[in-house]
Amino acid sequence: MSSPIRPAKYEKLSIIKNNTEVRLEGKTSSFQYYESVLSPFVTVKMSYVDTGNGTISNTDRQGRVGTIYNSLPIEGEEQISFLIQSKLGELNFLQNPLLVNGSSNSGQDSTKETIFLDLISKEGLMNFGKTLNKKYSGTIYESVNKILKDEFGIPFNSKNIEKTKRNYTFIGGGRTPLDILIDLSSKSSPEQGKPGFFFFQTQDGFNFRSIDSLISQDPKAVYKYTGAIRSTLNGDDNDFKIMQFSVGRNRNLINSLKTGVYVSRHIFFDPRTFKYTEKYFNIENGTITKLGSNISIPSSAKQNVSSNYVRTFQHILDVGFYEQGIGKKYDDDPALQVAEATMRYNLLFEHVITMTVPCNPNLRAGDIIECYFEKITTDSKNQGFFDENQSGKYLILHLCHYFDTKVSITSLTIVRDSYGIYTNKNAD
Repeated sequence: MSSPIRPAKYEKLSIIKNNTEVRLEGKTSSFQYYESVLSPFVTVKMSYVDTGNGTISNTDRQGRVGTIYNSLPIEGEEQISFLIQSKLGELNFLQNPLLVNGSSNSGQDSTKETIFLDLISKEGLMNFGKTLNKKYSGTIYESVNKILKDEFGIPFNSKNIEKTKRNYTFIGGGRTPLDILIDLSSKSSPEQGKPGFFFFQTQDGFNFRSIDSLISQDPKAVYKYTGAIRSTLNGDDNDFKIMQFSVGRNRNLINSLKTGVYVSRHIFFDPRTFKYTEKYFNIENGTITKLGSNISIPSSAKQNVSSNYVRTFQHILDVGFYEQGIGKKYDDDPALQVAEATMRYNLLFEHVITMTVPCNPNLRAGDIIECYFEKITTDSKNQGFFDENQSGKYLILHLCHYFDTKVSITSLTIVRDSYGIYTNKNAD
């Protein structure tokens, strides 16, 4: 039987410094690649074992070969180029190598040493050497494009940088580019849909995507949990099997009410008149694109909104802080956008599952996958094998491809905002 978690193949894995390249394929003992919708850069943690024949030392007067760690030597910013091949796809960073952020010697004797490396994308490292103080105007989409082009100077897939409908003027204020882009994501609304964006990096590059567009994607893969691994000659039936999973969060009513997921009060201060106004926001005020079929709203949130709110947000209305003069017209839509975005983010993380599947480098943070979990029942499963409440579409929040000398697996943290296997489109 072919194992669905058999080791992947290092087609190429090397470290490069000052035009010196040293191959690491036969030395590497573990390799963990990370992406997250909540992270603006990708990272890797890897380890390798060196027996002293790594490279000729650049500092040894006798010209003796030695370990890569001390002879290259590894001091930071070295390039790590790799292509790792598994049954379902490849992890390819040959054209965009990651950089060494940190290194440590975790163990050494007279014959070998074990080295751990922390890697980060080039853009992630560049970010911490930049601060922005410029003034930016226009739509948020235009500002995102300008920052990516001016500060990183790299091509990116325009389809992953989504257009926004809001004009927003701001000053960098000495913040790093990626910090600014993350901040802009929470202030953004798509041309069609509800507020709330994520800015993150995958192996394909940067993404600036709305929650609505992410959860409206077609599923990238379908995974099933059925208990035991099936015994087959080629193992194909197990390639999309959930090997194990655990429910990290399954909605906490008190926390949801405290964070204003369902109902909240908003106080707006007008600096022109020094007056305050109040508005109340309820999740039932409008339609929401969902991953499941229904959102279970606590009864207290359905009652008199003006007397049953738990969370209060305070806002200062933007009446022209970064423009000449004082604006004569304004509306509180930007502030309400922040309120709706806060609700949307909190709602998306209502249900959290961590799970392990056979290695699939085709998956990305931000992808949608469809998961089917076996129903525990004393009735005949001929009537239905999967749980229709827990099964359905999920968004990949965090992703880790793990490789060592024995196995290759993908660990996922997936989230959803509602129960049910049927979405808005097929609920009827």
